[in-house]
Amino acid sequence: MEGYHSPTFNLLLCFHFISVLCSSPSSPTHLCSPNQSAALFQFKTHFSINQTASKDCDYSYPKAKTTSWKKGTDCCLWDGVSCDNITGEVISLDLSCSCLSGTFPSNTTFFLLSSLQRLDLSFNDFRKSKISSNFGRFPSLTHLNLSYSWFSGPVPHEISYLSNLVSLHLSDRPITDLIGFQAPGPILKLEKSAVNGIVRNLTKVREIYLDGIDMSSIDPNSFVNLSFSLASLSLFRCHLRGKLPDNIFKLPNIEYLSLDENSKLTGQFPKSNWSSPLVILSASITSLSGELPESFGDLKSLAGLALLSCNFSGSIPRSLGNLTQLEFLFLSYNYFSGKIPSSLTNLAKLSLLSLGWNQLEGSLPDTPNAFPNLGFLDLSNNLLSGTTPSWFYTIPLLLLNLENNQFIGHISEFQNRLLSLNMLVLKNNSFRGPIPSSISKLVNLSFLDLSSNKLNGTISLDMFSELHSLQYLDLSSNTLSLSSNNSVTYVLRNLEH
Repeated sequence: MEGYHSPTFNLLLCFHFISVLCSSPSSPTHLCSPNQSAALFQFKTHFSINQTASKDCDYSYPKAKTTSWKKGTDCCLWDGVSCDNITGEVISLDLSCSCLSGTFPSNTTFFLLSSLQRLDLSFNDFRKSKISSNFGRFPSLTHLNLSYSWFSGPVPHEISYLSNLVSLHLSDRPITDLIGFQAPGPILKLEKSAVNGIVRNLTKVREIYLDGIDMSSIDPNSFVNLSFSLASLSLFRCHLRGKLPDNIFKLPNIEYLSLDENSKLTGQFPKSNWSSPLVILSASITSLSGELPESFGDLKSLAGLALLSCNFSGSIPRSLGNLTQLEFLFLSYNYFSGKIPSSLTNLAKLSLLSLGWNQLEGSLPDTPNAFPNLGFLDLSNNLLSGTTPSWFYTIPLLLLNLENNQFIGHISEFQNRLLSLNMLVLKNNSFRGPIPSSISKLVNLSFLDLSSNKLNGTISLDMFSELHSLQYLDLSSNTLSLSSNNSVTYVLRNLEH
């Protein structure tokens, strides 16, 4: 039939036209629209590149990303820029650790990138610039990170207009003097209106990091209605004062909570009905007080608990032995009393245990297979007594500190798993008998203090001949004597004391 072509012929014809189109010369097309490219390029001109501006980058090597931004090229291919594949609008800008140095303009074409969903300007140096209220003009923004870029002054309440935020990072580095005290100077501040807006409007937020921001004027009760979606909250060194509401500990999705170094922050932990997915809870150097409730045992996901230098008292709850995921436990510098519960020896994943500077007493639990992964143990400055348990000499410790207690008996021989021991402090106890000969095999020791005990016997200097890393050695205030057969044929090059 005239004009009829088989389906196979039509298909071949289509392929032919496609191949012709694909092989025809064409001018390059840019996904990025000219106005978006111009906005970014003008933003770039405000800053110089200085490697020291990003010297504090924690997780990324500093890279001057904007040096790849060239006029006439597709901005969607520039370092740190990502675009929507259909519209060409810039939806992500990551200039973290980009060595940017200069004053951040309060009103710039940068704020015309209205489709931004992710914005990261962390670890640059914006020379104490104010955070512009125009940061509230990104309605689609889900991730905002302005941390550690030397912004100063009040955080604008317009930040709370970003109702789609899932992640908010505004952490600031406190200005400190040479001896560690905070020095006067411009730092970021959060006022009541901004906090209330964040609590009220950011209903989707999952992580909030406000470390180092001055929140001294904020009543901790302002956090009562934080979003139930919140999984991470970090308020490290924010000058918080007053009583923290305990509902913060009960947020249904909270996994990470840091309240460290708010020395005037008071409060207590929930005594009952406390079951949350907390993985890390850190509230060291605060004025939190009271007893640790048995309800801690319900935090089945807890991997880290740090409560150093607070005002806690009473006994250490036995229920901590139920926290089988626990990897570190820091309770030093408190007022805990009573015995160390034997249930703690159930914590097979525990690698760091610090209970020093309390009023703990009695003998230590001695159970088979205790603490198989413990590498750091500090029980110093307590009232502990009795002989040391057998597991002391078999677990893979790097640091063991029993200073200022009332331990008695002999120091046993160290087993092979302690060959990595770096620091051994048994000062000011009542250990007696000879120094164990296995000390000579602890070749990684850098600090050894056995002073102020009742050790006796004769020691040979050869015992220390292989301890080439040794920097500190103190055997004073014992009844030891040196062997008359010492012939020193070695040098401890690192020994300082």
